[in-house]
Amino acid sequence: VSQSRYWRYSDDYIAEYQKYRDTEMGKKITDFRVKTVKSFINAKDDLIDIGIGAGHFFDEYSKTGQILGYDVSRFGIEYLSKQDRFIDITKFRELNHLCFWDSLEHIHDCWRVLQKVRPGCFVFMTIPLVISHDMVKKSKHFKPHEHYWYFTRSGLVSFMIDLGFDWVSEDDSEEKLGRTDVSTFVFRKRRENRS
Repeated sequence: VSQSRYWRYSDDYIAEYQKYRDTEMGKKITDFRVKTVKSFINAKDDLIDIGIGAGHFFDEYSKTGQILGYDVSRFGIEYLSKQDRFIDITKFRELNHLCFWDSLEHIHDCWRVLQKVRPGCFVFMTIPLVISHDMVKKSKHFKPHEHYWYFTRSGLVSFMIDLGFDWVSEDDSEEKLGRTDVSTFVFRKRRENRS
């Protein structure tokens, strides 16, 4: 994958997200995400954090759970490599449980990653949603140089079902904590394809 496409994830970009790390809202969101994952998988199960951002979730989950990470920013790669926790997902044919906290929409060919998930494994994500596609440019989350994907709720669920996943749950806790137009989803890769 060409790194030139990821110029926008500079140290300054990451520093903006570091500011939220120790805020009350930031801590509550991280706690919510950790609890969500732990309600579905065992702490000994392999989890891969795709797009670690400033490392909030990664650090908290690693206190009690088995986690590796993948990122394309210089910060993320160095941060994970120093802990010997970087995994190059592009080199694997199959992957276990994945989480995409505000990252799936940033991945141009995200379906290629999702297709690698092993049957029975979970995918966790918090993602911005739009009411309809004609509202994309009015969305707070409209970022044409960052976001490749703009999903409606039904569009996301259909997209995941087409990739072989079952919808497991949806939660609006992050909106209740003060975020706008986001939802948290859990999907599980089907053990057998439907005919």
